[in-house]
Amino acid sequence: MISTMGAVRAGFAKLKAQSFSILVLFLYQLVWGWLFYRFIRSVVDPLLHRYPGGGSSKEAVELFLAEGQFRLLKSDLAEPYLWTLAAFAAVRLLLTPVLNAGLYYSFHRTDLNPGYRFVTGVKRFTMPFLFLHLFRTAVILAPVLWAGPKLWALLHQDISLTDILWTAAPYAAIWFVGALLIHLLLMHIQFAIVSEAGWWRGLNAFGRGLPPVLGSFLLIGAASAAAMTAMNAASLIWAGIAALIAHQVQYLASICFRLWGLAAQHEIWSDRQ
Repeated sequence: MISTMGAVRAGFAKLKAQSFSILVLFLYQLVWGWLFYRFIRSVVDPLLHRYPGGGSSKEAVELFLAEGQFRLLKSDLAEPYLWTLAAFAAVRLLLTPVLNAGLYYSFHRTDLNPGYRFVTGVKRFTMPFLFLHLFRTAVILAPVLWAGPKLWALLHQDISLTDILWTAAPYAAIWFVGALLIHLLLMHIQFAIVSEAGWWRGLNAFGRGLPPVLGSFLLIGAASAAAMTAMNAASLIWAGIAALIAHQVQYLASICFRLWGLAAQHEIWSDRQ
């Protein structure tokens, strides 16, 4: 039975067969980031043009903020922006399982041409992946939607923010662990789906391989966090074109770490069959 370090090493070795998937995800992130940037800029630029200059009085700034608060709360100014954000979220929700279907099938059928296996995975498995993605989103968001109004009500009572955070912290930790386990469980179920072995095989593989499943996820996650922190620090220190290059490299590195984690989980799943 494969160990945590064995899965991590085998997953890293599998990355070289996923160059097409890395390219697709990088272009997807690049286009998505550009579109979202354009949207944010279309919102922020008009506000900056109306903002009082550096030499303005404190009263002018307060008037600007009061006017903005009034227009947000008493008019439908924010409505088109909220609908646009909802559209972004809906598109992201739909595209994620499409990409995952091609990605998981690419790990399963490394004997096929990279582009062909990715497109085949999208064609054959988008619908079951979409169902699982919607199920995962609903299960993870349900406690948040339940607890949100209660926390909002507490904020309007005579209770300090520190006490509210201390009260909510254990529940937030339980929610985080539960969301993580659901995420990893569905990864193995999706591996079973693309191999056409039946979703219960994924459930069985997850249960039998839980220690290396968690160990490899945490190990690669820690390496990813350390690398992202170092790259963020470098982009803050450098300026100009160097910072831009570092930012794009960060996108590419985050994709590689994500696929490394996915490859390690696939290795564990294959070992438990």
